[in-house]
Amino acid sequence: MAGYGLAERVTGWVVALAFFANSWITTRMPRTDKELPMREILREWHFTVGWILLVAVAIRLWFWLRSPTPEPPGAMSRSAHAFGRLLVLLTYSFIFLTCLLGIGFAWGSGFPVSFLGVQVLPDLFTNNYRLWKFAGYFHSGVSFTMLLINLTALCTATWYVFRYKVGWLQALPEPFIVQAFLAFTMTVWALINTGAGGPGVQVFWGLSAAVFAASIWWRGRAPKAAAA
Repeated sequence: MAGYGLAERVTGWVVALAFFANSWITTRMPRTDKELPMREILREWHFTVGWILLVAVAIRLWFWLRSPTPEPPGAMSRSAHAFGRLLVLLTYSFIFLTCLLGIGFAWGSGFPVSFLGVQVLPDLFTNNYRLWKFAGYFHSGVSFTMLLINLTALCTATWYVFRYKVGWLQALPEPFIVQAFLAFTMTVWALINTGAGGPGVQVFWGLSAAVFAASIWWRGRAPKAAAA
C-alpha cells in the first residue's frame, strides 16, 4: 500500500507551519504591553492564523478518515506505526477542538471573531462570563495536553529512528516530527522567558543536533532491526 498522498502531506505541512506560527503569537502576546498597538495586532493575527489552522486541520482529518492506512515504513512494526499515528491523530483532533474553543473564548470575552481584521462570525454570546470561563480553561488545558503529546512524539520518533533505522520524516506521519519539534522549541522558549532566563532554546537545539548527528552515524553502520 502506498504512503501518504501529496494532498495529505501538503495539508500536514500547512498545519505544522500554522501551528508553529500561532505558538509564536501566543507566546509573544501576553508578553506585550496591553497599552501598545502591537497587542491588538498580535490578537488579530492569532485569530487569522487560527482560522487557517482550523480549515487545514479539518481537511487533514477528512483525508485521515477517508484514506487507507499506509504500510509501516522500513522495518517498523505495525504496533509502533499504529502508536505513532495515534499521537498524530490525537494532536490533530485537539487542534480542531482548541480552535473551536478559541471561538467560544473570543465570544465570551467580547472580541469579534475575525480573519485579517474582518469579522467573519456574528457576536452570538457577547461578554458571556460562563462561556469565557469554560472555553478559556479548556482552550488552555487542551493546549497544555498537546505540549505533553509533542514531548512524547519527540521521544517516540527518536526511538523509532534508532530502533528501526527509518528517516526522521518517516518515523511519524509526515511532517509531524517537524511540527512537534518547532512547537516544543516555542515551549522551551516560553518557559525560559517566564522564569529566570537562560540559554534554553540553544541547549535544546544543541541536544537535538547531537541526536540527529548520532542517528545519521547509527543508520550508516548498524544493521537493520527486525520488526518487533
